[in-house]
Amino acid sequence: MPNRIEIRTDQAPSPRPSKSQAVVYNGMIFCSGVIGVDPLSSKLVEGPTTARAAQAIRNLDIILKEAGSSLQDVIKVNIYLTDMAAFPEFNKLYEASFTGTPRPV
Repeated sequence: MPNRIEIRTDQAPSPRPSKSQAVVYNGMIFCSGVIGVDPLSSKLVEGPTTARAAQAIRNLDIILKEAGSSLQDVIKVNIYLTDMAAFPEFNKLYEASFTGTPRPV
């Protein structure tokens, strides 16, 4: 049975005590929920939804790079928007961030 390898970096916000930032298992990387927290201040980024979303994507990219991967290798993304009015701007950010082919599901 393959081993599970915890991924942890100080460059991204720390997860809750009961979570890992990511775990590599059987060649796949599983990431915890990533939010728009500034890793330096440990505070949620202020401003519009897209500012927090951009920070969350930066945090995810940092964690993936620590695991030897990148946003271009992502297969699945779960997004939870609380303000659907932000969807058009968020979608532009998403398309600019996840440029791998095929696109994540």
